[in-house]
Amino acid sequence: MSPEEGIKGENTDSASAIPPKGAVVFADKIEISPDKGLPMFNVGPNKAYRAIARDKSGTPLIALVCERSMAARTAATLIYKSIINPNLMQLVEYGTIFWPPARQERLVFFYLQNVGQPLLIEGAPPALGLRPDDVINMIVRPVVNALQDLRDKDFVHGNIRPSNMFDNRVQGKGMQIVLWDCLSTSVSFMQPALYETIPRGMTNPLARGKGLISDDLYAFGVSLAVALRQNDTLQGLSEQDIVKHKIMHGSYAALASKDRFKTEIIELLRGLLHDDAAQRWTVDDVLLWLDGQRLGSKQAIHVKKPPRPMSFGTEKFLSLPLLALTLEKNLNEAKKIIEDDSLNQWLERSVQEDEVSERFQRALSKIRQTAIGHGYEDKLVSNVSIALDPLAPLRYKNFHALGDGIGAALLEAIETKKPLNTYAEIIAGGLLSNWLEVQSSSTYDISSLHNRFELCKRYLRSNKIGEGIERCLYVLCPDSHCLSEKIQYFYVSKPDELLRAFESLCQKNEILGTFIDRHIAAFLFQKDPKLVDTCAFDLNTGEQYRIVLATLKCLANIQKRYKVENVPGVTKALSAMLPILFQRFHDRSAREKIEKAVLAVSDSGDLQKILSLLDNKEFLNKDYSLFRYAMKEYAQFDAERLNLEQQLDKKDRFALESGREWAAIVSCVIAGIFIVFTALSALS
Repeated sequence: MSPEEGIKGENTDSASAIPPKGAVVFADKIEISPDKGLPMFNVGPNKAYRAIARDKSGTPLIALVCERSMAARTAATLIYKSIINPNLMQLVEYGTIFWPPARQERLVFFYLQNVGQPLLIEGAPPALGLRPDDVINMIVRPVVNALQDLRDKDFVHGNIRPSNMFDNRVQGKGMQIVLWDCLSTSVSFMQPALYETIPRGMTNPLARGKGLISDDLYAFGVSLAVALRQNDTLQGLSEQDIVKHKIMHGSYAALASKDRFKTEIIELLRGLLHDDAAQRWTVDDVLLWLDGQRLGSKQAIHVKKPPRPMSFGTEKFLSLPLLALTLEKNLNEAKKIIEDDSLNQWLERSVQEDEVSERFQRALSKIRQTAIGHGYEDKLVSNVSIALDPLAPLRYKNFHALGDGIGAALLEAIETKKPLNTYAEIIAGGLLSNWLEVQSSSTYDISSLHNRFELCKRYLRSNKIGEGIERCLYVLCPDSHCLSEKIQYFYVSKPDELLRAFESLCQKNEILGTFIDRHIAAFLFQKDPKLVDTCAFDLNTGEQYRIVLATLKCLANIQKRYKVENVPGVTKALSAMLPILFQRFHDRSAREKIEKAVLAVSDSGDLQKILSLLDNKEFLNKDYSLFRYAMKEYAQFDAERLNLEQQLDKKDRFALESGREWAAIVSCVIAGIFIVFTALSALS
């Protein structure tokens, strides 16, 4: 089965239909038109195409084809599909399909096409100037309705913004917003910094992590401000400048201070745009507000400013977050103000916050104990940035990540063959653990993340198959598919899919060398350790016969555990590697018997049957016992041979001794005959 022939879908082993010319068929249910794109439904690098259900209804659908470098939220898909809400795009099907334009398998999401235009066209000025009553009816009510269901399922959308909101007037109703896709990329990957909280706005889009419901509410608040305001107060600013503007003035002032709104609207915006997540309005607060209850205006956070600024380069700073954000721009200057004690003096004399000073001293202590030589400046600045602004992301060499977000970034780097040094240094240097120490347990599952980071640190020190940077990827990014180059044309997210991919390759004689490489071993260890636990030692020995047997065991375990159909291509390919295993049998007749038995089932596709022949403990023990007995017998004969050879070296003595021995034997025989004869005579 080739990738072109095998089309996998949800609850579907394979497709039986042959796609019509120019179209691609998914699971014999949906027909996709690769030549009919739907650009307004594109999600970043993931492209949308027209699709249609292959039943009597002919329901029009949107096929969203994912790029392999994107960490699609496959684990969250079942939760999303279980949510039935008219204000969320309805997910009809999802699964993997061979995509002819790329000549690779791709993950595809199919949504019901029942919406019209987006509220805001991508690239248009983020200031719609809508009437407050219209905003409340067509945005606030439907979006908070969707957020209520998402909250109940503990599901973070991560893609709430006007350009991802579509109207549903196609159905003949008044305009009501429907939220478009949030599954085809990692959380918040497509969100501009404008719609993200200050910490998430500082972070690389791929590395923002899972996020919280409160982050969705913040994005909802920004979307309302954009819909209501007449002016874009941040026009022309870069992403980083927008974040700086929010830090200096607060999110509400930065987004809506130049427009005049009704008091009740101001109350809603202030509540949703509060920069303190603990004080930000919840879904229930918005529902109460819609019911007419006034909850009191949330006041912006007033940060105490130091009386004296800190000079850094050509700038002066009165804000710790802004200083922390700028340090990495000039490593030499940052190192200078840290090590000449000027930063410490400013913190103690001007900032006068004991907690900040303590974090700063701990950061210096850690970096001086661990970071020596190459990369010292980067690690020093990273740790100091964490101390100055603990809410901010981890910063290292211009890469910014929030906790669990590093996995999605690592996936993209490996898939696109980017250098991995930065990721390895972050993990090995303990920077992730240092960052996690200052985080709040209400924001992150600290215990779980700490365990994962420590595991990755240990794996990175190992060169064993199944560990290394490859294992770190699958630990930090559970949604990742297997990135082995052996299966580069397949989208493998489960062990049974791996075995079917091998079968397709073997049918075309495209398996080179052994089946299991570093990526495949790491993928299996993380997805289902029981499959490879018993094989791990043999895979790392470097002895070919052990590696072949471990491969057979591993694949047989997958076939048995996941009830995969017979794979004759795999068994045939493995049979070519098995002669090295036949040599383990010492008995020539047993060896020939095993070879014939394996040859008889080599085309059956039953890996368990082959394994039972080659890994039969009772048979192996019996063969070894007989071999040991034969070895002992051989040793006895060999010792006798050596003894005879030594005696033959002294022929005269050997003849005399031999003569005496034979004379004694003959005498004994004659004496015995005489005694028997005498005894018989006496008795008669």
